[in-house]
Amino acid sequence: MSQALNIPTLAVMFDIKKLEQRFGVGNYLTQAWQVLWRTVDTTDLREWSGTILLEGDTEGKPQGCCIAVQSFNESLLRQLRKVVSQSSEYRNVADFPRFLEGERARSQPLLNAGMIDVAGNIEGETTYCSRPALEAVRAEQESLDPRYLDSLLRFRRVVKRSPVHRQAARGLTPAKPVKAKPRKKRASVRSKKTRRKTEEYAPAGHVAAAMGAGLLLGWFGITSSLFDVEFCGSGCSSFRSSSSRQGR
Repeated sequence: MSQALNIPTLAVMFDIKKLEQRFGVGNYLTQAWQVLWRTVDTTDLREWSGTILLEGDTEGKPQGCCIAVQSFNESLLRQLRKVVSQSSEYRNVADFPRFLEGERARSQPLLNAGMIDVAGNIEGETTYCSRPALEAVRAEQESLDPRYLDSLLRFRRVVKRSPVHRQAARGLTPAKPVKAKPRKKRASVRSKKTRRKTEEYAPAGHVAAAMGAGLLLGWFGITSSLFDVEFCGSGCSSFRSSSSRQGR
């Protein structure tokens, strides 16, 4: 008989064979709780205060088990379903259907597995699987760097999601800075066109420069010749006059 209360409930379904293949033969309920706790920040579960934990086998499926969470905070249940469904570790051990909600979840043969108190710890007398799993995962997360933990976990109520963190959340890997790809230079096409035009008009430019230089040199030659004629004319006349005077 189920010990679930008539309150909002979310049941997460697991395949026992898949759990044993991944983690080895052992307490499959503890293994299932570990998979669940790894998707949330176990270092601070005060938001879970008053949440009831349940566990048990799946009705009609000898190779299935489920763990359930009951809370009046329905937004917490929606967030939990979202982050668990995004976990690659859970997808590898999940049963079908993956989740049950409402009356379908409460109809499973679930037993009480404790309750989260105001300090974020599990209290109760039947916490044989949920509490050891929480302590093990909490020890793992406390040993991690806070920045790595922030990128590893996705259960945040108010977090601005960047593309880097969304990419890291899909594979449960720490967020790494993404190097910006260098933009392709569009000016390269224009430079080719400009180069072609320059090559086409280069001969004409050289010819024009040569003609200009020739005209300039010609002008200098004409000017110098005129100065020489005037100088010779004046010199010759003065020489003639002086020689005629001496002859006289």
